[in-house]
Amino acid sequence: PKYYTFEKGAGMNGTMGLAFHNPSDLEFYQYPSAPVPFEPGKRYEYSVAVKTEDLKGAAMLCVEWYDKDGKWISGSYQNGFKGTHGWSHLKGVTPPIPKEAVKVRAAFGVLKKTVGKAWFDDFSVKLLERPVLGGVYSDVYRNVAADGMVKLHAAVNVKDHPGAKVFFSFADAEGKTVRKEAPVVGAGADLEVEVKALKSGEQEISGEVVDASGKTLGRKTMTFNRVATMPERRAWINRKGRLIVDGKPFFPLGIYLGGVSEKELDRNFVNGPFNCAMPYQCTRAGLDRCYENGIKVMFPLNACWPWVKLRPKGVETDEQADAWVEKKIAEVKDHPALIAWYVNDEIPIEKYEHLLRRQKLIERVDPGHPTWAVLYQFGEVRSYYPTFDVIGTDPYPVPQSPIGNVSMWTRTTREETMGLKPMWQVPQTFGWGDWANDPKRGRMPTRAEMVNMFWQCLANGANGLVAWCFRLNYRKDGFDYGRWADTCAAAASVKPYIPVFLSDDDEPEVRGTTESLSARAWKLRGKTYLAVVNNTRETVEGELSVASLPAGAQLQLLEGMEGCTLTSDAKVKVSLPGLGFAFLRLGPANK
Repeated sequence: PKYYTFEKGAGMNGTMGLAFHNPSDLEFYQYPSAPVPFEPGKRYEYSVAVKTEDLKGAAMLCVEWYDKDGKWISGSYQNGFKGTHGWSHLKGVTPPIPKEAVKVRAAFGVLKKTVGKAWFDDFSVKLLERPVLGGVYSDVYRNVAADGMVKLHAAVNVKDHPGAKVFFSFADAEGKTVRKEAPVVGAGADLEVEVKALKSGEQEISGEVVDASGKTLGRKTMTFNRVATMPERRAWINRKGRLIVDGKPFFPLGIYLGGVSEKELDRNFVNGPFNCAMPYQCTRAGLDRCYENGIKVMFPLNACWPWVKLRPKGVETDEQADAWVEKKIAEVKDHPALIAWYVNDEIPIEKYEHLLRRQKLIERVDPGHPTWAVLYQFGEVRSYYPTFDVIGTDPYPVPQSPIGNVSMWTRTTREETMGLKPMWQVPQTFGWGDWANDPKRGRMPTRAEMVNMFWQCLANGANGLVAWCFRLNYRKDGFDYGRWADTCAAAASVKPYIPVFLSDDDEPEVRGTTESLSARAWKLRGKTYLAVVNNTRETVEGELSVASLPAGAQLQLLEGMEGCTLTSDAKVKVSLPGLGFAFLRLGPANK
């Protein structure tokens, strides 16, 4: 396209490179792209090397997929490197390419309204191959425990190594080294260990993959700390991924606020179904106001970085940013409304070291509250893994993308964390046209769409829901009560069943789910509960089997639509209309 040229000597090593030179044309928005071969269901790594000079805007990189009619389905996106920046790589990972895709294109260039200079080289798209041993993890919050059990997990890829084995090594209570084998199941290997069987204090626990001949193929370590007593914690995460607040389980059902002014914390919000909020602006006085109204708060620290335009006054360096965060935490960490720190709002992976340093700072100055990060980079969540305690991703598909993207994003996010960290997902309760102040960008989701998206998140593993956002209900002509009623209806469809979602019983396995049909089961006081969700706008049929469901059980519809029946062999037969869902209670016939 215009403003892009091939230049000799402009590449990374003096080779040919692609140059972008646009001195002043803010209306220009085109970029080079190319079709790439692909297989549905597979994931791909993509990257491009970028150098910039006085670039006002940012470089970008993406992979997008389209259906049989050439309509855009979705994509995976990266951007960064503003101003003047030496050669560095933008990198990304796609989710599994959906079966509806018939064409995939990769592209790079600059974002809209970008002027200045940039050079590109070393452009690649390749099939994602996980390493033989990706890492060693545990299901214990921050890898600190005094008693109970800990599950050690190794993320592995041994499909090309038949007969490979996984071993964990650690020091026992007497300080002796113990080496135990863990069975490989799919992409992981797990080993349950009693915490009191481990050496007191910090130690390195290692995981090792060994091939059939005894050769070590990979070795990784993690730090685990067995303590005599746990630090004081007002809020923390248990092994089931439940948030514990003041000793009791809490399911975040919230929404983003612009701030905690009297306008935003008005009767519309306070009288709604939400129990928490993430305000972009908040003070201790704001926390007081929330507490008085029974609202818990995720406190915003996400904008305190030297490169963020709306950063706090006086923050120009990393050191100043850290000092501001530490001071703010000291001011409010004892407040009873506080349940978490909001630390990352879609920050690119190139800032990983900053994010990791921030996480360690918060762990040091406040062991009493978890951190929560939200990303649109859902295919890359594992790359961010050490930088958060709780993750969320924010699929906003209406109206331009398949509504089933909500399930795909949530499912991929859970896979990226290996099910070891909780997810507070961010469902869409806004219109893209309102956000962009351009009606052509897209309408507000309907009530049925919002309800469906809330339940898609739940059915694919969410441990909390924090919708985006409240402030867009304020229009030029006043508050939009109709839109707000629809948003509240979505949250209200979930709220009565929070005790089920907080159950500490093991979740029964559900089989028979597909890309179009999501399902998840819980157990509470001897009864099984099942969420079944149609991820499409067309009627979907299927059959689900739920572990430990007795023959002759009865089915009761608690929420949603008719369309699920029990067969004589205790299978759940499903026929749900487009956007349909059902929340069911399954119990013995005599109870």
